[in-house]
Amino acid sequence: MEKIKYIFFDLDDTLLTSRVASLMAYKKVYKKFKPFRIVSEDKFLNICKEAKREYINDSKYTTYPRYLFWKKIIDKLHICVEIVDIVTVINMYWNAILENIETYEGALNLLKTLKRDGYYIGIITSGDFLSKARKLISCHLDKYIDGLFPTELVISDKSTGEIYQYVLDSLNVKATGCVMVGDVPDQDATPAKKIGFTTVLGTMRYGGKELSDTTMSSVDYSISSLDKLLNVLERINNERVS
Repeated sequence: MEKIKYIFFDLDDTLLTSRVASLMAYKKVYKKFKPFRIVSEDKFLNICKEAKREYINDSKYTTYPRYLFWKKIIDKLHICVEIVDIVTVINMYWNAILENIETYEGALNLLKTLKRDGYYIGIITSGDFLSKARKLISCHLDKYIDGLFPTELVISDKSTGEIYQYVLDSLNVKATGCVMVGDVPDQDATPAKKIGFTTVLGTMRYGGKELSDTTMSSVDYSISSLDKLLNVLERINNERVS
């Protein structure tokens, strides 16, 4: 079997601390936008979580902090706002995201090492190109990325596997030479493994803890920190040589 030559990462909560940044952004919007303060901060944050779940279920492939997401929040709060207010809130949210988002420990050094060693480095992520590119640029990772593949390219959720097949077709490569690294098994591992990717689960967002056997059934390897991926790649390639 051929050696691994292509490494693909999920972006949010795999390379970047997106959940933490998102929470901080919601709090900033709440404090800065007075109409939201008709409820407590805790109530507002719960409404955001509920709206996010609903929006993801409705739209599947887009990045949730867009108009429909904020409209759900506005509707749940039973408030009226102007068009300019919605634009202000969205921009406020994204500015706060970019101010607060950080890389997981070891992310930059890992990408530098992979690039030095000649691997193709790609991002396969849910959402739209612009928001993901802005995150990469903000964290100074963009120069190490060879390809950014958001699900808006196929207008389909990652769990369908369509984005993974799109990537293979676009690059004209075989899945057996690819590794997918992510944090959500049913999005990053199961659909990728079905078409032949080797799958690696990063458990950083879970505090490095192993998940249940059922959850891990589609995962070939798991890592508790990004620097451990290099050992996994060495192991895979050594096994394939022998």
